[in-house]
Amino acid sequence: MAKNIKPHDKFFKETFDKTNVGKDFIRKYIPQDIVNLIDVDSLELVKTSFIDSTLKEYFSDVLYKVRLRKGSYAYIYQLLEHKSYPDEFVSFQCLCYMVGLWRYLLSEEFARRKAVKEGKTTFLEPLEKLPPIIPIVIYHGKPKWKIPLNFKALFNDIPTFDSYIPDFEYILRDLSKYEFSDLLNDNNLILQVYLLISKYIFTIEFTEKLVEILSVSSELDKTKTGKDYIKIIIEYLIKGTEKMTEKQLGEAVKSAFPEKGGDLIMTIAEKWEKRGEKRGEKKGIKKTAKTLLKMGAEMDLVKKATGLSDKELKQL
Repeated sequence: MAKNIKPHDKFFKETFDKTNVGKDFIRKYIPQDIVNLIDVDSLELVKTSFIDSTLKEYFSDVLYKVRLRKGSYAYIYQLLEHKSYPDEFVSFQCLCYMVGLWRYLLSEEFARRKAVKEGKTTFLEPLEKLPPIIPIVIYHGKPKWKIPLNFKALFNDIPTFDSYIPDFEYILRDLSKYEFSDLLNDNNLILQVYLLISKYIFTIEFTEKLVEILSVSSELDKTKTGKDYIKIIIEYLIKGTEKMTEKQLGEAVKSAFPEKGGDLIMTIAEKWEKRGEKRGEKKGIKKTAKTLLKMGAEMDLVKKATGLSDKELKQL
């Protein structure tokens, strides 16, 4: 599993780095009582991470800052678990992140106070209280999540010690509990396709579901952002799963985006060629060409994509 971690991380970041995706996720998948307290439209991405280097293999994170309707602000922290099974210590990872962020904010406050004391100009705003951090865990493994959501559950239950153990809960969004139709979102196709692919990526039915996922998301092809995201999807599917063949991916893409089938096959070809170069340049290119031909690509298109001659293609 470790060899496929980076594709999961990249796909997650390239999806939720888009603030409109973050806003729509919050509106639909965060408890309404929290949504009522925040100004969702004020959401902004904070480009930092406090995940320990030893844990990056298992988690990805995205941090947003948002204004509260009654003043001040809060942070919304989304943690994606890469593993295909639940981790009983995920609440500890959430706590580490939260403490890391609070520590960073306090260091800025101490720097501001020092600057003021020394008569220097500073643009840092005073920190009167620590801001709340709302942790959200996104899980897309197959086994059911039976782990308690509160941090205190990590400790033995000794009532006398309760007052000395910190506690909080994280919001869990277990994609396995959602039906296909529950994840449909006409307002944000990027969020829709991300959640659907993530829901099925570890399942044996993924290849079958991918055709349906891309079909209900075919309108992505209507905007530049959507077209760019289709390429992100293709790159992720090539690198992030071994549950489908190149031919199956090509057929799914051509079925969902018939008008752009040729261009997208070129994109697939280029990605496979780069992957092939790492395994042996010529061998990888020939494999790409052979797969394209099996997918029904025209000879001229294959020649353009791979750079192989007519003679080399006939020998495949």
